Amino acid sequence: MSFSDTQSAKRYAAIAEVAAAQAKIYAQELEEAPNYASEAAASAEAAANSSSSASQYAGNAAEAATSSSSSASAAASSAASAASAAQSAIGQTVRAPQGETLSPMPAASSRQNKYIATDSAGGIALVDRSTIPVLDSNGKLPVSTIPAIALTQPFVVSNQAAMLALDAQPGDIAKRTDLGYSFCLAASPASTLSNWIQLTDDVLAQLGLSSGATQVGATSLTGASSTVQAELSKKPDSANLAASTGAAAIGALTDSGSATTVQGALDLKLAIAKIIGTGPGQGAKVVGTIQPFTNAVARTQDDKNLETISVKDFGAVGDGVADDTTAFSNALNALYGKNGCLFIPAGNYRITSRIDFDLGLNTHIEIRGAGNNLVEIRAAGASQSVFKITGPAGNIWLNSVTPNGTIDFKDLSFACYGGFESTGVCLEIQTGCVLGGPSKNTTFENVTFRCDNGWWGVQVLFHNTAQIHFTNCMFFSANNVRSGIGVKIDCDENRDGSGLYFNQCDFYFLNYGVYHGDHFEGVSFNGCGFGNCNYGFTSICVAESGASITNCGFDCYVEGIHLEGLYDFVIHGNTFLAMGPGTSGIVVIGGNGFTIIGNKMSGWDGQSGTGIFLQNNNASLDRTGYIGQNAINNYDIAMSVNGSNNLTFGDFSWYNCNLDTLLSGTNTNIQDAGYTLSKSVVATLASSTAEWTLSVDISSRKLTRKPVYAALVSNSLSNMVIRYDNATSTNTSAVFKITLASGANIPANTYGFALFINTPMFHKNIKKAPKGALYLFYNSF
Repeated sequence: MSFSDTQSAKRYAAIAEVAAAQAKIYAQELEEAPNYASEAAASAEAAANSSSSASQYAGNAAEAATSSSSSASAAASSAASAASAAQSAIGQTVRAPQGETLSPMPAASSRQNKYIATDSAGGIALVDRSTIPVLDSNGKLPVSTIPAIALTQPFVVSNQAAMLALDAQPGDIAKRTDLGYSFCLAASPASTLSNWIQLTDDVLAQLGLSSGATQVGATSLTGASSTVQAELSKKPDSANLAASTGAAAIGALTDSGSATTVQGALDLKLAIAKIIGTGPGQGAKVVGTIQPFTNAVARTQDDKNLETISVKDFGAVGDGVADDTTAFSNALNALYGKNGCLFIPAGNYRITSRIDFDLGLNTHIEIRGAGNNLVEIRAAGASQSVFKITGPAGNIWLNSVTPNGTIDFKDLSFACYGGFESTGVCLEIQTGCVLGGPSKNTTFENVTFRCDNGWWGVQVLFHNTAQIHFTNCMFFSANNVRSGIGVKIDCDENRDGSGLYFNQCDFYFLNYGVYHGDHFEGVSFNGCGFGNCNYGFTSICVAESGASITNCGFDCYVEGIHLEGLYDFVIHGNTFLAMGPGTSGIVVIGGNGFTIIGNKMSGWDGQSGTGIFLQNNNASLDRTGYIGQNAINNYDIAMSVNGSNNLTFGDFSWYNCNLDTLLSGTNTNIQDAGYTLSKSVVATLASSTAEWTLSVDISSRKLTRKPVYAALVSNSLSNMVIRYDNATSTNTSAVFKITLASGANIPANTYGFALFINTPMFHKNIKKAPKGALYLFYNSF
């Protein structure tokens, strides 16, 4: 059904409803007039006619309503009601009520085109027919007969201006597509916005629009009233987030808690390229670091890295095959004029040519390895050195305003093949630092030096260098043939270097452990060991002073200590073991102002060599030499003194030596405090006797007078009584009277004795010869 048909059906239904209403009125009026039968009949007839018409109209309306909407069905129902009322009226007698009279019917001329009705007083009245709609030939009410009906008309507009421009009547509806809801015109004119009232019956449609979120309430993050759209507007959409500027729309906090955006936070971060870059403003130069300690301050990683650099930063490999010479050279040069540490990771670093490095002024370097058993720096070829370290020329005072450079070595090892003097040297150091107060110019700690070949190869060579400290270092020759020199030091004339210290260091299989040359003063050894060396410490100079050798062990083949032209030294508390025939313990030539005390010395099993050898020691009276409290065993000569003066000898003991003291040359101004001599004696008593006079030859002891006290001890006979016969004894023979305590004869037999003598020992210019105590020892022979 079309829209026009529906509208027509609605109008017919309305007409039917009016007709039905009039029918009801006529039926009521007929009931109220029972005394006028004739009028009632006429009225009934008229009513019937009206009813017939109404039925016709109703039929038309019903027909229309059949194909119309729900409004047409309502009209058919009303028409049916009207027909029923009319039928009821026809079925009743028309009469006037008791006591009423009916007014006369108007004249026919007056009744033309009129309908009879009643007025307000219940009398007869005429109604113009034109006011009563009558169905046309199509069964429809003419449009002209339909009164104006107030119908609600909907309008659809897209904005407010279009709504205000409508030709609308009160009750009309305007549907706003831009807002999603409707307005109803409450009063004219429609052009006035206030006459329109918003309808609330279309909320879902309203919310369904893209602008619907503007109508839904919300609360902002700060608690303020807002709308959903307003809050959504604060958020970036996916397109904005995907854009290159999307991060600028997302909130974030900085590391300090300040509000920012993701882009702002990203701006505070470094790009990966910048982090891994090595150019200016990149990498470690912009990465921060801070130690986890109270009051620690922030620094850059670059500053932290400068504290220690690695040879691998410059390309060193350390596999024993690659040439690491350039890497080491570049690493050292990078530290020129700086304070820094060069770290050497574990590895075997091959050096193909000597690396020269000048310390200069204000250069203070520590070269530190991962461990002396983990790092080896090796010269690749024979007669090739590893490092040569130099300093400024001229005499540089250690405590000057501008300090000379220093260099330290720790926890690594060097290896070379050896050569002669300056060739094949692990380290050659000439810092030029020789004068001034005490200071550490060069130090070595936990460093091992090895020289594989070369009889005179020097492992560490110092020239014109002062203040050198070695701690826990080791020097050895790998071929076990006692070749090379562990450390050699000297200076040029008028340079006068000083200060060479060894603490807990070891020297093995070397020709010379340490060789000290001229123009250098002050050498110290403490707790060091010289094993299987030809010479332990050798000092050959013109007239230098200062040496301290304490608590060391010398297991040498030729000489443990050889000092020549050295003054003012102390040799104390050391042990000496001769490793072969002819080995001497201590040799002092041309020295003075020295002290040799408290040493223990053991010679070769064949009683060869000399324990202490003194020659041409021309000391002044105020700088005498003192030798005493030494224990000397198994030497051919316990002590030899040749052409020396101003020496003082204290008590000492010797055992199993062929000669206690050999005096030769011109020895003057000698003082002695005596010593204890012991000798094993084996004597045979040919026949039994009550008293045995035993004379013991002591001529080999070089005693200048007979002993003051002597004792002969034997455990062969427990009741043997032995008395020293001072009266008959001489400086070459000690006489003893032997008896038995029981008074019985001494049986003939071979007996063993131990001879002990306490006496002054020298014969020339003796200043003091105090009595010594008698030492008794009971040993079994």
